[in-house]
Amino acid sequence: MVGSVELPPIQGKFYGMSLYFFTLDFLRELSDHGAGAVTLNMQHEYTKAELLPDRCFEAVYIVTLLRDGFGFHPSARDITFTHLVEGNEVEWSLGLALSEYAADRKVAT
Repeated sequence: MVGSVELPPIQGKFYGMSLYFFTLDFLRELSDHGAGAVTLNMQHEYTKAELLPDRCFEAVYIVTLLRDGFGFHPSARDITFTHLVEGNEVEWSLGLALSEYAADRKVAT
């Protein structure tokens, strides 16, 4: 649970997309450039200048949600962070639509 919201159990593979991917990719690129790379002029493919100040908060939010909400161990390696699935860009809204579609198919059978 996160706060008073119970999250659904994870079934199958877990894909971290959208904010999960953009934030992790930003941190990966930052670590590739070393700790001195944090400047207001830093360029990142998925991070506009106005989003830069929020990336560290987003990283903490994601770790907390994965650990406390979904129950992943901090050293878990069973999460796929991606921007593309089978060559197609994915966003949270597509994930929700696919999840709803799968749930409807279970009810219908």
